[in-house]
This record gives sequence, C-alpha cells and structure tokens, in this order.
Amino acid sequence: MLVTSVEIETFRNITNKQAMVVDPEVTCLIGKNESGKTTVLKALHRLNPANNADDFHVTTDYPRRNLARDRRTKDLDTVAPVTAVFKLEDADFDAIAELVGVRPPAQAYVTASRLYDGSLQADVHCALEDVLADVFEEASVDDEEDQKAITGDHTTIEAVSAAAKARAKEVNPGRKTARGKAIEKVPAELDRYKKYVEERLDDEEHEQLIELLPKFFYFSTYEMLPGDCDLHALAERARAKRWERGDETMMSLLRLAGEGPDDFLDEDYASRKAELQAASLDLSVQVFQYWKQNEDLTVVFDTDLIPMPRAPTTSRSPTTDCSRSSCATTGTAAWRPTSPPAPPASSGSSPSSPHSASTATPTNASSFCWTSRAPACTARLKATSSGTSTASSGPSSRSSTPPTPST
Repeated sequence: MLVTSVEIETFRNITNKQAMVVDPEVTCLIGKNESGKTTVLKALHRLNPANNADDFHVTTDYPRRNLARDRRTKDLDTVAPVTAVFKLEDADFDAIAELVGVRPPAQAYVTASRLYDGSLQADVHCALEDVLADVFEEASVDDEEDQKAITGDHTTIEAVSAAAKARAKEVNPGRKTARGKAIEKVPAELDRYKKYVEERLDDEEHEQLIELLPKFFYFSTYEMLPGDCDLHALAERARAKRWERGDETMMSLLRLAGEGPDDFLDEDYASRKAELQAASLDLSVQVFQYWKQNEDLTVVFDTDLIPMPRAPTTSRSPTTDCSRSSCATTGTAAWRPTSPPAPPASSGSSPSSPHSASTATPTNASSFCWTSRAPACTARLKATSSGTSTASSGPSSRSSTPPTPST
C-alpha cells in the first residue's frame, strides 16, 4: 500500500482539520520552523508505528485551548487525530480478495485512523459506480441501454438491485433470453460487494486488514557509523548493554547481515572468512532492494587480527622465558619482554603462525615474544573510488611481523 493523503486534526497545535496530498515523486516535508512539520510526522508515525510504539493521549496531545470545552460536549476518546488513505498494490488486491471473497474494484482504496483511545480502525472503500462496472463485466451485461437503466441515479445497492430486476422483466416479456438472464445476475453479484460499499468488515477481516497496513518509522536523532570499531570491545559493551556513541549503528549493520561482533573473531582463518563472505553477499543483496544508482556497489566485510602494543610487564621472573600458555592468556596481540638469550632461530615459526619469535633484539638485550592469540580487531567502513562500499577491519592478518620496539 502507498500513502496518498493524510488528514490531521485536534493534535497539538493543529486544531482544525488539515489535509495533505502525498505526491508520489516527493519524499520530503518542507516548512518553516514551528510550522508543524514534527507534528505531522509524529501523527503519521503513531498511526501504525514500526518503532517506539506510542499512543495519542488526550491530556497531553489534544489542543489545550479546546480541551475543557470539547470534553464537555463529546467523547474525546472517539476522536481520530490522524487518518490516512492508502492506494492498493497488486499484492493488496489479492490479499483483500482472499479476505472478503471477491476482488475489490481497481479504484478501491483503504483508510486507516488512529483514535485517542488507542484503537486503530481500517476499512476498504470504493464508489458504487466502480462496483457496477465490475458487476456488469462479470454478469456479461454489455448493452449500454441496460447499464444506464440499471444504474440510473441510484445511490444504494438495494435500489440498483431493484432496478436490475425491473429491467430483466422488460427485456423478457415472454420467454427468457440470454440478455435477460445476464441482467438477472446483477443483484446477486452486487450483494458480494456490499462490504466495499455499504458495510464494514467483520472483526476477523478487520484484524487481517490491519496486518496489511504499512508501518511507519520515526527518527528524531541518528548516529553515524564509526570509522573504526574494536570488535572485542563492542562485544563486551553489547553484553553489558553499555553503549557508546555509534555502537548501535554498527550493531544494526551487523544485525542486517545476521551476525554479531563475536561472529567475526574466529581465530580459524577459513571459518572466519566464510562468515565474512556470507555477510557480505547477504548485505549486497539487501542494498540493491533500495539502491539503484550504482550497479557495481558491493558490501564487503573483512577482519584482521591487528596486534596492539602493550607496556612491558615486570611481574615475571627475569630468568623465565615467554611460554606459549602465558602468551595465549593475554587476550590481545601483545609484545612482552623476556629475558635473554633470544630464542634460537630453529624455534621460530612462519609469520602467519599465532606464535612467531622475533629475531630483532633491542638495545636492552631483551628478546620479545609475539602472539596473536585472541587479538583485538577493528572494523572500518570505507567507499572506494569505484563505488564499492567495503567494510574491513584493518590490514592483512597474514603478515604479523612485529615492529622493532623503541628504547
């Protein structure tokens, strides 16, 4: 469904009914300060909110200047501060036809109103003449004179049905003809459309129609996606629900991909890469549901195990060499001084190994142990000049040669 018009009345500074047509080509609301832009948007959001559900409240939202007077003359809970009209799309016609048992005319539309008592009312509407056009087609009443005689200036289905019966008798003076039989079908066909013209949907149909209504988002503040994000720290803050600025934006991006910050921290390269590629492909597909300007756009996640220098520790014995177990418990990639002599060359491992001994010896004669066990990772979002949007977490993890520390 698409919003085509909105009516707002008796809500905050809007005392008289204000009707606004929604242009299909316009996606913004422009107005002077204090002219009521926020009031319009909040009213539309409360019609059927998708986030931050909120109802209308008479004491706080009804125009103060009229509150005492109107309360004495009418039930304010039954007042509808916002009403919207929706144009139906093909899927909506099919869904409503399944609800009611007959497909609504092409000109049918849906109205929805939110009342001060919090209830949401919705209904399908169409004009009698639009229904008659479909009825004549279904009953095969092709003669224009017959159509005019049946339609007349009638305004109710009952009156049109009576006119159809009278017309059928006129064209069938002696025996029934195909033309007369077609006219006789009109009353029965009209009866199927009563809910669109004269009656309301029953409770079950009403509830199912409400499920078809679009939902509205309202945001008065927004956060930017941070340029760098430590995934370890983000995961900790997510568990504690202690958000920092930009965290919720990053979490929203990860949720779109069906991932969490912990999912990209697997130390196994193949497993971590599989998660990253799955998230990248899924997000790229989602982006193209709404973004059509750049067909080459892709979203790419990448992570790396970035070493983070730490201050030398003094709690260890000067004669104790750095062991694999002690390094593995640090929780970050770290430099840690050990006592001389330096590890023999034969004990070193490849740069991609979690533990590779450094051959560089600083001037204080201490050797250094290198570990990338449970490293800290960062995530960066960047756009290349080719239009490809890339989410990454730093340089390649396959090169872990540490820099020579300063003395």
